[in-house]
Amino acid sequence: MHKWYSKEEKIEMLKKVEGLGCITASKILNVDKSSIKRWRKSIRTLGEDSLIPGKGIQSKGKRQGRPKTLDLNEMTKEELIQYIEVMNHLKKYLEISKKGKCQAISQLQTKNPVNYLCKLLKVSKSGYYKWLNNGMKQFNKWIPFIANIIKSTFYAFKEIYGYNMICCWIKKIYKLNIQPHIVYRYMKNMGLKSKIRTKKFDYRLKSGSLRYDN
Repeated sequence: MHKWYSKEEKIEMLKKVEGLGCITASKILNVDKSSIKRWRKSIRTLGEDSLIPGKGIQSKGKRQGRPKTLDLNEMTKEELIQYIEVMNHLKKYLEISKKGKCQAISQLQTKNPVNYLCKLLKVSKSGYYKWLNNGMKQFNKWIPFIANIIKSTFYAFKEIYGYNMICCWIKKIYKLNIQPHIVYRYMKNMGLKSKIRTKKFDYRLKSGSLRYDN
């Protein structure tokens, strides 16, 4: 537990080591060098009364950390206009994966600060820079062999099957035990979408040649 010193004791100790560095003074007084540095700074900025316990630099209020959320009520008119403009660009990225959000940040960082975009998309700044330093990967564990199999199977059946049927055919033809969600991720990454077949209705009379007068 740290010892508490009165105002007079602090002034007397500082006079004793006047002109010496913080490290040398801390060895002579047997006091932590950060305390001596803080006492000297307090006298320079706030005067000797700041050495009274409870009135120093550290007691001037708690440090406010970064806000967790953006408060619209406290924004100025210019900040609100900027917020609306950015949110119009980010609407389509709010429901996508984390990698997709990182890609959106990399595209919009020339117009807006990275820190601001990370808050809006709820992505950590460290996570974004980690993704950036790792080569901006869009897809983890990408295997070109599997990608080629999925692509060739998809086009072999004239683009009519979704990921579930593609998965079944791969298991049947190539004897690969691959899960549907993996096929879905590969197809989504390559932009492969099955064609929606329109229903063809038969408008001919079901009764055939049997007709009756009105």
